[in-house]
Parts: sequence; C-alpha cells; structure tokens
Amino acid sequence: MPRVDFCSRWDNPHVLNYNRYYLHGLHDAATLTSSTRPWYVAPFGEPAAGARVSLFLMSRIFPRLGRRYPNETQYFVGQYALRDGSDTIRFAIDPHDNRKIASKPILDWADVYFKSNKWRSERYPSKVLPIVNGNGIHDRQSLAFLRSLRDAPKEWDFTFVSRLATGVEHNLRIFEALSRVKGRKRLIAVLYEELGQDEYVRTLEGFGVTCVGRTLPARELWTLLGRSRVNFIRLGMKYCVPWRMIDFLCMGSCLVLDRRPLSDWPVPLDEGRHFVSCFGDRDVDAAPLDYRAVTETVERVAASPDLVEAIARANADYYDRHAAPERVADYMLRALAARDAIDPRDTAYGENVAPWPADTVWMNNV
Repeated sequence: MPRVDFCSRWDNPHVLNYNRYYLHGLHDAATLTSSTRPWYVAPFGEPAAGARVSLFLMSRIFPRLGRRYPNETQYFVGQYALRDGSDTIRFAIDPHDNRKIASKPILDWADVYFKSNKWRSERYPSKVLPIVNGNGIHDRQSLAFLRSLRDAPKEWDFTFVSRLATGVEHNLRIFEALSRVKGRKRLIAVLYEELGQDEYVRTLEGFGVTCVGRTLPARELWTLLGRSRVNFIRLGMKYCVPWRMIDFLCMGSCLVLDRRPLSDWPVPLDEGRHFVSCFGDRDVDAAPLDYRAVTETVERVAASPDLVEAIARANADYYDRHAAPERVADYMLRALAARDAIDPRDTAYGENVAPWPADTVWMNNV
C-alpha cells in the first residue's frame, strides 16, 4: 500500500478544516502518517480524527494559535508527500473556492498541485490538476447518515435553504421566483444580524420564506433536504461547484442550480444528467436576468417524476464512483503515479489565476 505523509502544520486551522475530507480518503487508500503531528493528537489513530481534536483545542484551549493564520488563501493549501520506495513525490491540495492559485511557494514546491476549483476556461501549469471539493465537516458517521437519506420518504416537492451572506440581490430574486412555484415547498433564508440583514426579513416573509438568525444544525438541515424531491442550490460568488455538493450527491438528490459552475471536477458534473440549471453559462451578475426562468425550470423538473428519479440516481452513483473520500484518494494516487505525463516546463498561467501577491506561508523541508 502506498505511504503518504501529511506534512502541513497542525496549528493551522484552515488546513485542518479544509483537508479533513482528503485525510479520510487517504487513510483508507494508503498508509497515512504525519511527520508534523504534535504529541497532543498522537493517541488518535486517524489523522482526520486528530485534526478534529487539534481544531477543538485551538478554539477552546489554545485560541491564540489559530490567530497566526488569518483568513487568507495561502493558509488553506495542504502539503503531502507520497513515498514510493526511494522516490518522494510532493503534492499539494488547494481547496480554496477561488480560481487563483492560492500559494505560489507551495505550487513551486509540489510535483503535483491539486486544485478543487480549477476553471475550465483558464490556463494553469500542467502540474495543476482538478480535484473534488471536499467538505471538511464530514466524518464516517455523517456520510453514512447522508447515504441513509437516499430512501427517505419525500415530504416536500422542492426546498431551498440559503445564507444571504453574498449576492444578496440575486438571492432575493431567487426566493421571489421560487415562491411562485406551485407545490409543497420549504424556503429558508439564514440572515445575519451583525451584517444588518434584518432589513430583508419583511421582504422575504412576504414571499413566504422562513427567516432564521442562525445556521441550521447539520442533521436537521440534511434531514430536511433528504425529504425533498428537488433541491435548489445557488453558486457562490466565485462560481465554483458549491461546497455543499458533496452532501447532495451522497444523499442522491435531484438538483436545480441557478447556473452551471465555471469549475469542473476530474469527472465533470453534466448538465441534464446531474443537475439542471436555470441560466446555463450566463454570468449571474449580468443584467438583466429573467428570473421567470427559475420558476419555470423548477416547475418543469418537479413535474417530471422520471427526470427527478434519473438525476437522483445519477448523483448517488456519481458519489459512490467519484466523490466518496476513498474514491477521491484513489484518483489522487493514480494521478501521482502518472506524473511522468506532466510537462515540468509548462509553468504558464493566465492572469485570472495568477497566484495571490501576498504569500508568506510556512514551508516544510520535505
């Protein structure tokens, strides 16, 4: 079995949070160790479990540790080393939702640089490869729970749960359009008082939207989504595959998106097979958008039981084949074994993906 060393710093909360999904998979697909693992998480067998403990300690006991790493892209990139006999292959996982390269030093350090939001339309160095957006909140128990929802009885025709944190006007227009769809529906907006979003309560409640001031507990949210025939998702402001996509695929959900993501996973999610989009490839910031397309698209999908069943089945199959943690790890190991096909001279990247200028990330000596 291949040996993989997780060699990122354990006092970096962003790396631990955003790499846990990959750590789960690598634990199953390889002999996973960590040369940088601190003594206080040594008793915990899996590095992913140790990451959870380290995050807890940083938040409760050593909060100042986490402050070394502000919320900047350079601190999200995980570093790994594959040991193959006398050969060492250095690789990185960049889970940030921006199309840019998050860390230039780690890009230079790595033999292979996996990027979870690699845009189809942009140019990257040949050693930058796509990877599934791993949702770091998950463990084996939560993924098993999501799987169990595949057979849940459907109480709602469609559901949309969304934070109003970004793209407020677009979100409001979507809620308004969905309020016109006939059928059993749940529309929930998460508003943040500290961002002054209470001003939208009256408008949203006028659309029949339930407004809450906190993120729903995970299992409550998943149970609601799992009991819906169709779920609506909007892209984030960076137009990537949503980080919640793992949840919907695992539970085998029929999906409608506002638009097609501009990033792709190693095996692309296909329009019409894994989701239906309202605006296709149009920029959701472009004006004017006809939001009647949202109403019409959801009504069309919900009115076709065969289409709903086909998309739900395709998404469950996609998760089992390509997006489960162990399947993501298998893909990485295959890509690393085939690294000889990568042209090391191809280091060009487009202006839109050029590395962020500020970059002082800690580097290891692997």
